[in-house]
Amino acid sequence: MFRPFPFMCSLALIATLSAPMFAAEPAATTPKVLTRNSSFRLPVRIDDQDRAGLKELKLFMKNGDAPWSCIEAAPPQQKTFTFRASKDGEYWFHIATVDKQDKMIPAQPDREPPAIIIVVDTQAPQVAVQVDAMPTGQPALRCCVEDVNLDPKSIRIELATGEGWKALSSDARQPDLYAVADAAALKSKLRVHAADRAGNFLDKVIDLADSGAKAPAIVSKIEPSQVPSLVPASNSTAKPKAEPRKDAVVPASYQSTTPKLASSLAMLNSRKCSMEYRLMNAPADSKLVVWLTADDGKSWQLGGETNDSTNFARVHFPGDGLYGYRLIVQLPGEVAASPVSGEAPEGSVEVDTAAPEVKLLAVVHAVTETGGFIHVRWQAKDRNLSDQPVSLYYSLIGNGDWAPIAEQIENTGAYSWKLPNRCGPQVYLRIVVRDRAGNVTQSETREPIQLDVSKPRAQVLGWRAAD
Repeated sequence: MFRPFPFMCSLALIATLSAPMFAAEPAATTPKVLTRNSSFRLPVRIDDQDRAGLKELKLFMKNGDAPWSCIEAAPPQQKTFTFRASKDGEYWFHIATVDKQDKMIPAQPDREPPAIIIVVDTQAPQVAVQVDAMPTGQPALRCCVEDVNLDPKSIRIELATGEGWKALSSDARQPDLYAVADAAALKSKLRVHAADRAGNFLDKVIDLADSGAKAPAIVSKIEPSQVPSLVPASNSTAKPKAEPRKDAVVPASYQSTTPKLASSLAMLNSRKCSMEYRLMNAPADSKLVVWLTADDGKSWQLGGETNDSTNFARVHFPGDGLYGYRLIVQLPGEVAASPVSGEAPEGSVEVDTAAPEVKLLAVVHAVTETGGFIHVRWQAKDRNLSDQPVSLYYSLIGNGDWAPIAEQIENTGAYSWKLPNRCGPQVYLRIVVRDRAGNVTQSETREPIQLDVSKPRAQVLGWRAAD
């Protein structure tokens, strides 16, 4: 005979072993979780002695206007169900138990409120930017960030200046309107960062001078502001000369502590990259040849070449490390000479494909008079770690939604997290470490951290001498 199993407000599914509740809509206490993962685990929590009297477990799901349906049956010993969503949307879940006499509880799952609601959202926020003006006439940019589950507090708009990236402030009455200093700023570059509540991120750089250009992802290739372009020599009859742009702006997140070969340094997390360039004062059928050096110009090797009209050159680096480059323009009918030994590079690129090393050393749950805490200790190493490379997250269902504990913190090796109210009986922890090149490593607790403090326990209040 089964003992009644009360419904608990937890992100784990609780199998119903008591009389059904006749309701079709979610209850006020039904947990609702947003996730960017289309595949996730749904833990099933039943007492072991109750499992012994069961024949099977059934997972019911409802999506949109479709009726409830049983999507999987499993033996009573199974601890989790794995669900894969075919599309974004809101999914309701409920579990029914079948005993050895083939009695299912609840008998009519479609009349039960869902035990949990999972919202699958795999789409990142989108942004549209246009030139505008403040009510006072001051030049401004209107940045409209849209997402069905947008987190407004995550929006950060930055403008490229000669001193790096400068954050812009929005107008109090028009939150999507951002004032700039002057009209010249409207031809600079804009960096937009935003996130939604499911954990999808938008991180793009937009060239305001080229409104038709697509905004490139920050870590996927060399930014246009960092890419060398070809400019004409002072004599219009001279051969085109390749040199880096003098107004290149390098975001701080791409700067490295490694000694530089030139004033502008880009970082890549791939040995194969696409370099954007511009030909000026050269026939359309000219060829661009990219030469690389790993020893400050003592020796050179071919990195890539192109003669198409896409303004992109494929460059292959032989391995990780710091490379100088020179760009040679080969005119039609001519043979371009390679750089000679001792010739200085024009710019530099650092290739770093190694992900950071991270290890969770200890995760300890403690309860004090001021509440519950989780103390986390870790070790993270990488030759290109940024000043604040560590982010910590927690989840109540393991492979589901991950909420931030602390993002972009220093690599101190330790952090104490004060547990929020109504956190539930257990949590999973994840640590994410990112280096300057964009390589990411994460580590998670394999088993949940139990937060149930209802068991008898003792706490030391003080010590004093006795007779």
